[in-house]
Amino acid sequence: MVTAKTLDTSFYLNGFLSAGALYTEDRTLIIDSQVEQVTESDATLIHSAAGIQLDAILSNEVRFSAQLVGTGLEDNFNVRAEWAYGAIKLSPETTLRAGRIRLPTFIVSDFFEVGFAFPWVTPPPEIYFLSPILNLEGVDLLIQKNFEGIPIIGNVNVLIQPMFGQSVKTDALLQLPIGLDLSSVQAGGEIAPIFGARNIVIQAEDVAALNLSVQIEKVNLHFNYTEALLLFSDAPLERVILSYADTAKTVEYAFLVALLDGSYATGASDLLASTQGLSEEQIQALIGIDPTLLEFSFGNEISVSNLAPNQIDSSFSSLGFEWQDRNWMLMAEYAYRELKDFTEGGAWYLTVGHQFGPFLPHLTFAAVDAKFETSAAAFSQEQHSITVGLVFQYSDSLVLKSDFSRIEPDKVSGGIFQLGADETVDVLNVAIESIF
Repeated sequence: MVTAKTLDTSFYLNGFLSAGALYTEDRTLIIDSQVEQVTESDATLIHSAAGIQLDAILSNEVRFSAQLVGTGLEDNFNVRAEWAYGAIKLSPETTLRAGRIRLPTFIVSDFFEVGFAFPWVTPPPEIYFLSPILNLEGVDLLIQKNFEGIPIIGNVNVLIQPMFGQSVKTDALLQLPIGLDLSSVQAGGEIAPIFGARNIVIQAEDVAALNLSVQIEKVNLHFNYTEALLLFSDAPLERVILSYADTAKTVEYAFLVALLDGSYATGASDLLASTQGLSEEQIQALIGIDPTLLEFSFGNEISVSNLAPNQIDSSFSSLGFEWQDRNWMLMAEYAYRELKDFTEGGAWYLTVGHQFGPFLPHLTFAAVDAKFETSAAAFSQEQHSITVGLVFQYSDSLVLKSDFSRIEPDKVSGGIFQLGADETVDVLNVAIESIF
């Protein structure tokens, strides 16, 4: 930490560095909604990040704080402001903040980028992918109450934090329609969507949140409830996957649109088959599709809009528990997400660890079960995992970490894997984390 003082203003500078890599079995993996998808070829920067935090103390009542972060992979270490706010102390127990503020949805949300502060290489994706909102631009109140000498319980510290505002636009990966399964069309069956990872831009408006933290001696309890109006937009689909009779073809979306709106006549099926690589039966099946089954959204490009509305009322709630006693540590969280008329579901994890000198081995169990049900289709996103990790504390400011995860995704949705994963997948993470 670097400190400086100019006249009546004090400045404090802190920072962190992370360098890490991921290895998986040649599959595309979504780490969480705030981190890009990774494959084996570009995994070396997935856990790499650098950040600095600057605090300016103008007086006993007024201060400013900002954190600038750059992450690897698709961000290419472009710097972004995770938070930048001004704070004024209204009373010894109450502080008002305004600006860009971190949304404390989960236990480690406040320091999500600072890998030094938690035992895993990356927090359990089953639960941390549920909320795409990282921060908001608005105001909050920090109301702190301390109760000392309570019989049996001991000292209790309580933080109550109401928040209001809107989020900045956030890039995220979500499982959304990327194609159509036509295998049952000729037999009179229905069209089924094909799901995969889509790059989505999310913004939350009318955000109202309440955060509650209770510290009881060695136990920390955390509760958060957030409501928001989520606005979705994404890049148009240039190509659409069409699956027919256990085969899959990729076609231009304009070709599919022309089939659906009648621009191509049945008699042109031979020509279409030769130019698009589809059989005549596939073309006939496509021409027979009821156009009302598909609608246009996200910039008037082809998508199954009934499955992914572009404006959703949402709510997020989480409950966390953290305990440390001498060499033992225990962490657990449960979260529940509801996007009205689109999806709802929960996730949880449990981590236990024991310190042996500079080594902290730990074990994590995690699972997610999110149900999606709309007027067009119903599907789920399910998986469970076991992670074995080891932290080596080289010094007070440097740690080395490794995690090995065995993930079992749901065969239909693929869990956090793009285009599905129908078997157990092993993932290895390693990282070096430091603070200064």
